Amino acid sequence: MSKAKFSGSDDAGVTIEYDEREGLVRIGGWFDGGYEIWTGADCERGIPLAEFLARLGITDGDIRKARKEASDE
Repeated sequence: MSKAKFSGSDDAGVTIEYDEREGLVRIGGWFDGGYEIWTGADCERGIPLAEFLARLGITDGDIRKARKEASDE
């Protein structure tokens, strides 16, 4: 599972995980304790990557550009 962790401090932050096997994105975090953001149909704990990208309006072109920029760094 890929994981990106964004934190302002040790006791507060957000975690975004991508489960490649299941193809799901999960968002959660912590602030004086843990919390999860329920996404997807029927309150599933995750949202399919394709739906996540579509809802954000991220296109194939955006992904190609970002991957190129990342490889140029």
